[in-house]
Amino acid sequence: MKQSKYVVVFPSMTFVEPVLVGVIIQENSCYCGISLKNIQLPEKCICLGVVRDGEVILASAKEITLWCGDYVMAIAFSPAIVPALKVLLKKTHPISWSPFRSRLNWKHWLFQFLNNLSNLCCSKNCIQLH
Repeated sequence: MKQSKYVVVFPSMTFVEPVLVGVIIQENSCYCGISLKNIQLPEKCICLGVVRDGEVILASAKEITLWCGDYVMAIAFSPAIVPALKVLLKKTHPISWSPFRSRLNWKHWLFQFLNNLSNLCCSKNCIQLH
């Protein structure tokens, strides 16, 4: 693949209709907190950019760090590659979230968790160990 700032050329490629692929980055995505340029897409695929908070950020415009809720747009220049591209962009960690890699309001969740834990341990049905 030959690439300049604005033109991408795939050698020996017959024309096929490109397929636009869009994926929402989940809370437990492997790409939360990762730069868009560091994602290795399959051959004959290009990332167009990200939709975040109603704004379209082109991949060529600036350094983009992905966060949960971002909508990543990519083009597959072969329909056969679309499933692999979707699987790659939807790759997740087995954990549900991390306060360091996610834009979730983790202080709110931590407060709720501690409050629920406090209510559970202080209930009348709680077994007290001495």
